[in-house]
Amino acid sequence: MRDVLTTERLTLRPLKAEDAGPISLHASDAKVARMLARMPHPYPPGAAEAFIETALSGRLKEAVYAIDILQTDSTDMVGVVSLKDRDKGVKRLGYWLGAPAWGRGVGTEAVRAVIDEAFADDGVQRIASDVFLDNLASRRVLAKSGFEFGETFEQFCPARGEPVASQHCELDRVAWLRLKQSELQ
Repeated sequence: MRDVLTTERLTLRPLKAEDAGPISLHASDAKVARMLARMPHPYPPGAAEAFIETALSGRLKEAVYAIDILQTDSTDMVGVVSLKDRDKGVKRLGYWLGAPAWGRGVGTEAVRAVIDEAFADDGVQRIASDVFLDNLASRRVLAKSGFEFGETFEQFCPARGEPVASQHCELDRVAWLRLKQSELQ
């Protein structure tokens, strides 16, 4: 996958040390953390720096992108999107956005850019993701990106301190290409 992806309003780029502040700020918001299966709340001091260092070292074994919203006078880092190898031909999508980016189409734009890049690799046949049932915004992002919703299950949410009803979603290459073709017409 390419290091930097660009869309009309976004740049998706590798993490850098300066992202620790925005990551800590957004991750410290309980409204963000309670919708994620891997983010604790309160967000521990030093966690953003450790995450960035681990991502840059390659130990995460996933493509991790900072999401920057491009504006006329500044660039704002508002979240993270990642793809990780799950099985042969299958990638696992994960993402989160800070509250200032909610309701602006940023999640859909970032997710779709990463999906497009993933399917540029002929070896990738499917992309999977899991979402909490009560995370309606993320469910909309996945639906607009062509994901099919499958089995439900419970997964532990550290920020809530309890298991949360979740749903597995998948998008295959053929469905993605059909979606893109229908949008061109």
